[in-house]
Amino acid sequence: MKHQFKKQYGPFALIAGASQGIGEAFAREIARRGVNVILISRRKNELEKIANEIMEEFAIKALPIVLDLTQENVECEIKKIVTSYEINLLVYNAALSPIGSFFNPSLTTHREVIKLNCRGPMEWSYRLIPDMCKRGHGGVILMSSLTAFQGSPFVAHYGATKAYNLSLAEALWDECRAFNVHVMAVTAGATSTPNFIASKPRINNIIKPPIQSPQEVAEQSLNALHRNIPFFIPGWKNRLSSFVLRKLLPRSWAIKLIGQMNRKMYDHESEKKTISTKKVRDQLN
Repeated sequence: MKHQFKKQYGPFALIAGASQGIGEAFAREIARRGVNVILISRRKNELEKIANEIMEEFAIKALPIVLDLTQENVECEIKKIVTSYEINLLVYNAALSPIGSFFNPSLTTHREVIKLNCRGPMEWSYRLIPDMCKRGHGGVILMSSLTAFQGSPFVAHYGATKAYNLSLAEALWDECRAFNVHVMAVTAGATSTPNFIASKPRINNIIKPPIQSPQEVAEQSLNALHRNIPFFIPGWKNRLSSFVLRKLLPRSWAIKLIGQMNRKMYDHESEKKTISTKKVRDQLN
């Protein structure tokens, strides 16, 4: 199994957003399967620590590259990396996720969300996949979310960008499958990452979404990748809840249900139901 994984996705895998959480878990699991890893993140200290631990534990190459994927000159850095290493596995995990009313973050923040969540996976895919197709093997995982399947109030923009990732991965799956390049979106549910914990969701017996560990998401997703399927939902509870929301409920009901849960998880009951025109105007100025 390890040999087959290395043959299909080696010698190098690139993980964007690798300094913690799901990205870190992917880096460690890919390394465990014998593929060298290139770790991309803005967090220098965390990145170098993870790289050193991976090299010591698995005796493979782990290259930390400090890079802000929202910067305008990022394309030049991407070109350098792509031409320097034979990368046959891309895991794009980097993302921004503002929580709250769509109108609370500034327009600058919303633009940063698009750069990191949409432009990033598009550019890395555009640069890496053609070479994978020429070699006749490779794989791409674009991290999406269960929020991609319907509008998700209070994480509206994040969910919209994850719908983009899902759609992009599904289309590339069909374009690339004839070349033995496996492209898959991972539509993860709630995961106990540092960012999720820092958001301080209100979890109780009434509001209790299934929560996976980053290790579970990474391991299950990599196991699914070789099946060459367009998207994968980690966790049977997530698959069940997604089936109910997508197949059994009217779409408007599903959106309202997600909104109600997010309101209670993040205490938005006190927010006004209407956004003042002054607030919107201030954001646009």
